Amino acid sequence: MVSKTIQEWDGSETSLLPEWMVRSIDRGYGVNDRGEPVAETPKIGFHLLRHPASDMQQMQQGKLNAPQILRARKVLSYAVSKLNLEIPPHMQRPGLDKAVDYLELLCQDELDP
Repeated sequence: MVSKTIQEWDGSETSLLPEWMVRSIDRGYGVNDRGEPVAETPKIGFHLLRHPASDMQQMQQGKLNAPQILRARKVLSYAVSKLNLEIPPHMQRPGLDKAVDYLELLCQDELDP
């Protein structure tokens, strides 16, 4: 068994590894067993818009890009940080201590869990 970091790679290991792995290491990016580059994690583009019934300010950003798998809470946390949102004293409830706990994310007017 060979145990080396990429920095210790000297090329002598080629007989111990599958050819596709050697090509990946040599090129610095992933390839499949046919030598074709492996695509990065798919990303999607989207916009965050204020709901018409909300009195919250609109974010001033363009199109956002994120990995295809993105948790709704992470999107809400992003909005809280960009808008500097705080919980108004009259809305505070026990057990809900973060502004993100008071927001809902809708997609096509459907609540995103």
